[in-house]
Amino acid sequence: MPFILTYFLHPGYRGEELKQGMWTKISAYAQDIWKNMGYDINDQEILIAQMLNFKDK
Repeated sequence: MPFILTYFLHPGYRGEELKQGMWTKISAYAQDIWKNMGYDINDQEILIAQMLNFKDK
């Protein structure tokens, strides 16, 4: 999963043509990392909102 997250975040690709359902897996993986770093649920929601903004650009 780290490679898919990296692919999503790479500015040259931004997760173009991801298979259906991958966004859910990517966001869950990112939230797990965020939680392990000590952030709470509110911070995780901010992270996902930022990722959605990035995805839509």
